[in-house]
Amino acid sequence: MCCFYIGNIMINPIQIATQYAQMCRSSGGNFLKPSPKLSILNSDCLTFSKIGHNLDDIFESKTLRRLFTDEFKPTRRVDEFGNPITTVIDKKTGKPVEVVINKKSGNRYILTVKNSDGIYESIASLQFSSNQTTFDGHKMTYICSMDATVGNAKYSGAGVRLHQIAIEDSMKNGSGGFVHLYANEKSPIFHYKCGFRLRKSVEDIDIIALESYIKQCIINGKKVDFSGFQMDLFGEQLEKWKARIRTQPILLD
Repeated sequence: MCCFYIGNIMINPIQIATQYAQMCRSSGGNFLKPSPKLSILNSDCLTFSKIGHNLDDIFESKTLRRLFTDEFKPTRRVDEFGNPITTVIDKKTGKPVEVVINKKSGNRYILTVKNSDGIYESIASLQFSSNQTTFDGHKMTYICSMDATVGNAKYSGAGVRLHQIAIEDSMKNGSGGFVHLYANEKSPIFHYKCGFRLRKSVEDIDIIALESYIKQCIINGKKVDFSGFQMDLFGEQLEKWKARIRTQPILLD
């Protein structure tokens, strides 16, 4: 379990999250209700009046929602070589950019975009384990690594498309769309906003407290550096993904 720093102070997110949840529970069991300030982060629990009533809009990626509008539906499903095609968002223009997906050996996918010279450049990659994992009676596709660092410099949505590819690959290989990963560095918030939730079987961690803390970070626009958490896509969030995918599939027919 990693800690992070604010100035020269080392912060333990589990300690903060637990303290935060205890205060909010004492105010009625809802982390959005007013409560005393956190002694370390000096942060208040927010009321519904401050953030609006539609929590789905807060705890869901705006980029994810935009990518599944008609504007970002690709004009063709495959390129001349049969490689699947999707889109991401050009950060300068806000317009769709065509992305070609290349599947490599070893359960690896590479996302490429054509540059001004007509050459395809890699912007993101995704690697699956050759062995499926099982949790709560479900087969799950296990993401070994996903990297959209290069693509994030020019485009929005590369990471979201990696999630989509993982879900569709899981559906194709018999895992039903269930996906598992380890969230590293600042990524827990990104994965949470894409529908992934902390694995409830993690020992010695107050999951409710930590998820409350993640939600508070999202509301306040904070980026917190903690890593090593197992996260899964399942249940209601998986069904939402499947509904989106039906309107704009990448790997599925």
